[in-house]
Amino acid sequence: MKFSYFFTFVFCLGFYHSIAVTITEGLYKGIEHFIVYTKYATYYYDKSGGAFSRIVDKQGNDWVGFKKDPWETYPESAASSFRGVPNLVYESDDHGVGMPGYEKCSSEKIGRRSIQTTSLSGKWQWTWVFHKKYAELIIEKIDANHKYGFMYNGIIAGRFNPDNQYYGTNLGGPIFKKYDLYQGEKIYGNWQWSYFGDRDFNRVFFVASANPEHHIDSYSILGNSSKGIDSENGMVTFGFGVREGFSGQLREEDAHFLIGFIHKRIEKPKDHLKIKKLIEGYMK
Repeated sequence: MKFSYFFTFVFCLGFYHSIAVTITEGLYKGIEHFIVYTKYATYYYDKSGGAFSRIVDKQGNDWVGFKKDPWETYPESAASSFRGVPNLVYESDDHGVGMPGYEKCSSEKIGRRSIQTTSLSGKWQWTWVFHKKYAELIIEKIDANHKYGFMYNGIIAGRFNPDNQYYGTNLGGPIFKKYDLYQGEKIYGNWQWSYFGDRDFNRVFFVASANPEHHIDSYSILGNSSKGIDSENGMVTFGFGVREGFSGQLREEDAHFLIGFIHKRIEKPKDHLKIKKLIEGYMK
């Protein structure tokens, strides 16, 4: 009898782990999406855009917040269509590839926990693989004549509140200094990873580049009006290989990137060190 209970417990535990990632389909903002449920997040993946329009934590906070309107208007669209992950391709015939709201891609589910996207031009291809605690992007094909970047354009903890929010990178953190993109302020570095958090929330969102080398990365905050970071709305904008504007400088094929949540508020350098171990553990 005890053996039977033990066998049932082990079977159920194994079954739970086997369904820790579930991919379904649905509509968001009238756009067809894959909706991916994992242990720490729900990801809304725009099929024709090839990008995330929403990344929702377990408290229901959307850390991307993509909207259609206003569309592609500077700086107003910092509260709408500029948002997304990974926002790969700008300023070419393939402008909009890897960006929510565009119709430049086709996406399909391959396997139980993977989505593959191909640009309609046939020049770009990548696959997202979803794990319980993070998601991994694998760049498989690029346009040899055009560069790309990996961006997180979104709202920390579902709100635009620069005074209460922070970030950190593998070079240190937490950092509370604010950079106003509308005023031309931007910080540059060569970072392996970064996280973003809010003093009132016990979690951070992280992005990581598992590639040995890449170009200059950047971070700033863009408000949706001439008031800059004092605007009522806006977004943080972080880019691997993104130097000026939103255009990327990356040319690597077979590049890997990670995104995900870690349930920890970063208050002191010792907290940063704990996050460092977790993120770099995922990157191995």
